[in-house]
Amino acid sequence: MEEVLVVPECSPELKPVVGQKFQSLDFAFAFYNVYTRTIGFDTRKQGIRKTGCVTTWYYVVCNREGSKKTNEHDQLNARSGFSMKRRRLSKHCGCKASISFKFFSEGGLPGYIIQEFNEVHSHYMVGD
Repeated sequence: MEEVLVVPECSPELKPVVGQKFQSLDFAFAFYNVYTRTIGFDTRKQGIRKTGCVTTWYYVVCNREGSKKTNEHDQLNARSGFSMKRRRLSKHCGCKASISFKFFSEGGLPGYIIQEFNEVHSHYMVGD
């Protein structure tokens, strides 16, 4: 099976850009959510770092990131004493699309900056 590489198309003002700054993490999420809904994919939180009450780094991935669990994984769990559950269809395909937001403070004003952005998906978008 050949690998699929999809670079979604959208208007330039909706596309995230490395170095783009936001007043808060909420504004950054709102911007990214508009982009993801426009393109046609869902996301999930993958990682977060905090220092005290401040989120210093936040990493979001496509919800199809990761890989399917195998029967081998089930058998290993069964040998460890865990019961086997009904296997559901997985949509995970190893998608690498992601974004990370990093905290910064400039002149005493806090904010978040896009540190990394990967727009390439390994699957077709909804409606494609």
